[in-house]
Amino acid sequence: MVLFDLDSSKIFFKEVRDYFEEVITSYTSGFYRSSIVLLYSTAICDAMKKLKEMKEVFNDEKAKNLLSDVETLRLQGKNYTEWEDNLIEKIKIQKIYDFDDIMNLSHLKEKRNLAAHPTLNNEYDLYKPTQEETLFFIKSMYKIFIKPPFFCDDIIRKMDEDVTSRQNYFIGDYFKLKGYLERTYLSYMNEHMVAKAIKAYWKFVFRSSINSDCKTYWELNRQVLGIIYDYNNSYTTTYFNDTSNHAYLNQIDDDPETLIKMTYFISRHTEIYEVLNDENKEKLDTFLNKVDSFSYKLIAWFPDITPDNYLSSIELPTQDWVERIILKNNIIRYLHSQTETRVSKDVLRKLYIKLYKNVNFYDESEDRFYSCIEPFLNDFTVDEFIEIITSINENHQHYENWYQRGHNDKIYTAAKGKLPTSFNLSNYPHFHITES
Repeated sequence: MVLFDLDSSKIFFKEVRDYFEEVITSYTSGFYRSSIVLLYSTAICDAMKKLKEMKEVFNDEKAKNLLSDVETLRLQGKNYTEWEDNLIEKIKIQKIYDFDDIMNLSHLKEKRNLAAHPTLNNEYDLYKPTQEETLFFIKSMYKIFIKPPFFCDDIIRKMDEDVTSRQNYFIGDYFKLKGYLERTYLSYMNEHMVAKAIKAYWKFVFRSSINSDCKTYWELNRQVLGIIYDYNNSYTTTYFNDTSNHAYLNQIDDDPETLIKMTYFISRHTEIYEVLNDENKEKLDTFLNKVDSFSYKLIAWFPDITPDNYLSSIELPTQDWVERIILKNNIIRYLHSQTETRVSKDVLRKLYIKLYKNVNFYDESEDRFYSCIEPFLNDFTVDEFIEIITSINENHQHYENWYQRGHNDKIYTAAKGKLPTSFNLSNYPHFHITES
């Protein structure tokens, strides 16, 4: 049954689903007092079933102890109010439910007492809840009913344990991880839970020095943080815009690996750069301006400029440089992956040609052919092919490379169908190809 956006088929336990439909039937018939009473009973039933499953399926110690205490009172023949009160109080104290959920359950209990007992006004009329408050409680409890039992207790801890235990299953398949997180966890999270998740995974990724396990699962945790950020964008925007959270978010490690992860993250979510304080901005900028960090500087487009403008104007190493510039293949792949969302293909091709032209060593020539030229031979324009051929002809790090003739063959094969008939290869004496 569907009431507005409440689909009872999503409720975890079948019995609770059936009870909930009775609640809806009472509500749609205008019997709001009956709806409140039955809804509260359904909520107690759902809580007991969740604890039972946590005990039997997940062997959860907190659920075992809580259920044991409540069952002792219930089986001793204590009145229902005493063991129900005990159940709700323990759920609250032990934080079995999210704060919002337990507060709504407590308020529902108050309304249920008014509706179930002969609470009379001055005219000796029974208490009658309004349609609006009845619907509010129905929606509030529905959010609890659809959550799986493992959402009880510390859901962030359980999510972390679950995901890390499945690391091998998710390796190399971002979309499999994304689908699993959205289906199993994120679709059930409210704003408070999202804030807790961001806070936890921010620490896992950017303060990993506090725990060796964080280092072990660093890449996995980075992906999880990004997925949380993207899925619950309105919640995450609220969290990061709240200046009271900025002190915590600026507690980050300053080692190179952490700064690399921060660069990746900010390149995807450029607004995060403004969350950093001046000290952390300076640390990041200093790192990115080092010669051996040049690869990461390529993706350091931050809020004041668009990626296309940034990549078009970036200053690349020149032939005067004597330090070796290592161009990371994973950065090239990452840049290429951004052509659908952030970076235009034209700008990216021009960047790759610049990177290929500016080499100081034979092995740089070799590496950049495979990373910047060969994968995109089908995409270069005629002018770009001429620029590539010219750069090879003018740079001895290219034309004296032992393997360059083979590279030239691939370039010329891809280019000759686009080159004009006026193109004269003899004008490029250092661009050698295998004669056919």
